[in-house]
Amino acid sequence: MPRTRVDARQLSGYFPTPDAVAFRALAATLDMDVQELLAEGVNAVFERHGLPNRVPVTSGRRTRRAGKCTGYTVASNSVKLSVIRDHYLYGVIDKEIFPRVTGTDQTNNPIAIISDFFLRKATKTLDAMCMLCEAGFAEGALVLGRTLFELSVHLRAIASPESVEQRRLKAECFIYDGDRQRVGKLKEMAELKQQGKCLSWITPIEAENPVAETIPIPKGFVRPKKLKDMATELGGEWECWYHFLYWSVSHLTHPSGLGSHTYIQDSDQEAEVSRSIALALTMHYILTDGVLSLLSGAILA
Repeated sequence: MPRTRVDARQLSGYFPTPDAVAFRALAATLDMDVQELLAEGVNAVFERHGLPNRVPVTSGRRTRRAGKCTGYTVASNSVKLSVIRDHYLYGVIDKEIFPRVTGTDQTNNPIAIISDFFLRKATKTLDAMCMLCEAGFAEGALVLGRTLFELSVHLRAIASPESVEQRRLKAECFIYDGDRQRVGKLKEMAELKQQGKCLSWITPIEAENPVAETIPIPKGFVRPKKLKDMATELGGEWECWYHFLYWSVSHLTHPSGLGSHTYIQDSDQEAEVSRSIALALTMHYILTDGVLSLLSGAILA
């Protein structure tokens, strides 16, 4: 028997998946094991009810680093990135969330289709952001953070109606609009070919015989709104994030004297990495929670 289990009993429970994901994400952010975070919660309950009992905030799974304080942990960014990838992405998303999302039948189910798309793209983006931070390219990671924010806004806009029917329509409109843009690009490509332009690019695309017709247009189709309009309608923190967070990150993406500062002057790389981690983990969790809520509503309906 492991040393940590001597004279000890398991204390656990079953909770809604979004809440369990949030708890594990918080543990990863604080560089703590789930058991350690649970111990803090148990101690808080004991204290609130005037009980003298206290459980140790420790874990036998790994040796704690020197300098760790009781309560919140101050960990290096490299440790946080490792925890996010090893525990959150692999332990939670890959093992628990993906099977639930991909296991939902997508036949005539636009909500399941877009849920799968958003979660896959967001997870790959988060993983790529971690890799860039590990390689010392925190500003490049922040640029990718725009993608996570855009995905989160689009998904939240789709999930905003109260009725499942309206959510389904929004999902159908999102899928159709993407295909409509694809066909529009093919028509633009045909015009370029007639002008004798970009032939070296067009020829291999034509060799794949792309379908030149769109999928059926949904009844009651409404073209998705611009990102700014969606954020404004969502209001609250979403509108603030758009005007300040998204704005600041966008200046890193486009040529601007306001952005790309880490390439032309010295900057605090650790602070940049911390900013990237906060943006990435926050947006990915919000998106994951939205995906699970969308699927739960659709299944219940």
